Amino acid sequence: MNTKYIYCLCFIALVLFASCRKWDEFKKFVSEGERIYTGKLDSVKIYSGKNRVRLTGMIKSDPKVKYMKVTWRDDMDSAIFNIRRTESASIYIDTIINVSDEGIMNFKIRTYDEDNNPSVAVNAVGTSYGAIYRSKLTARNILSKSFAANQTTITWQTMDPFLGPEYTEILYAQNGEAAVLQTPVSAPKSVLVGFDIRNEGFEYRTIYRPDSTSIDTFATPFVYVPKN
Repeated sequence: MNTKYIYCLCFIALVLFASCRKWDEFKKFVSEGERIYTGKLDSVKIYSGKNRVRLTGMIKSDPKVKYMKVTWRDDMDSAIFNIRRTESASIYIDTIINVSDEGIMNFKIRTYDEDNNPSVAVNAVGTSYGAIYRSKLTARNILSKSFAANQTTITWQTMDPFLGPEYTEILYAQNGEAAVLQTPVSAPKSVLVGFDIRNEGFEYRTIYRPDSTSIDTFATPFVYVPKN
């Protein structure tokens, strides 16, 4: 038999085989029905918080979207949020998710239509802070206190910025009236005008923000400083 003829038969057989496989795959696709995906959440951001996180994002031009489901801890925890359509082409999402656990975790977000068809999953990482973080916080230490010209000056110890200290809040009596002074941790001193440390004491605490995205702050217990 001619070699060219054999090659021709083999080529035809391969074409027929490939065509049959494609047809089988097409029949399977048709029998299962076309998969419908709902519009996903875009521009997702997760802001950290105190036993919670804030989630924001945008749903663009998909009137089918009815609700959103967020899961975390390998889908063991979840929260569902109904979505109301507006006249706007896009919907801005801004919601709070309460999180019982503490630490860095992955959040998986899907939107759904009224037939429960999901969108493609969107993943975002966020952090929840709680008792463990709070247990590491300490009030700023005082190096010295001095009185002169109807005012008390407090000199502070430098703080390590790692845990996110922002400012120290001081409660004292200013010429007999209650007053509050906030001193950034970057400032080495606080001046309490109208306060005499020789005759009265004051109290203070230090406020922390865990990271720049945190929607919450944490405060240490108040420390009472007696008169000199």
